[in-house]
Amino acid sequence: PAPAETRTPLLLDATVLNNFLKVGRLPLLRQLFPTSLRLAAQVYDEIKAGGLEDSIRQAVNEGWLLLVTPESGREATLYSEYSRTLGSGEAASLAVAICRGWAIATDDRAARRAARTGGVALTGSVGILIVAVRARTMTREEAEGLLLQMRRHGYHFPLETLEGLL
Repeated sequence: PAPAETRTPLLLDATVLNNFLKVGRLPLLRQLFPTSLRLAAQVYDEIKAGGLEDSIRQAVNEGWLLLVTPESGREATLYSEYSRTLGSGEAASLAVAICRGWAIATDDRAARRAARTGGVALTGSVGILIVAVRARTMTREEAEGLLLQMRRHGYHFPLETLEGLL
């Protein structure tokens, strides 16, 4: 599950962001994490290339989604290293998360593996849906409906339901 709102900033990767954008539920992320959401500028560039930038630009302008970039020093070095095997957005998110002690939300298998290796707190689309159910922001049935919608838009998750995860 996702980290608690008050504990740590949460970097969103394009995979998770796209899942919530494609089903029209970006506001759910704001509701669950009103002050802790971050987005690497490189992820924003990936979203722009996919044509889904309007909602993200609005979130950034409203101030509830903050853009970050890898700084010089260790972040830049890690970004360069991760860029050899991951996409630019995943590499930037991981470099920032590791150096700043932040969490990351990604569904990318390689990025999740690298996050675990780097000791980064990790969640994904399903983890966020579980947080929503546990916070009583939505019912399990509503969360499973969103999961089904995400799957229809190309999200690959091995389970049909959230049963057993809650």
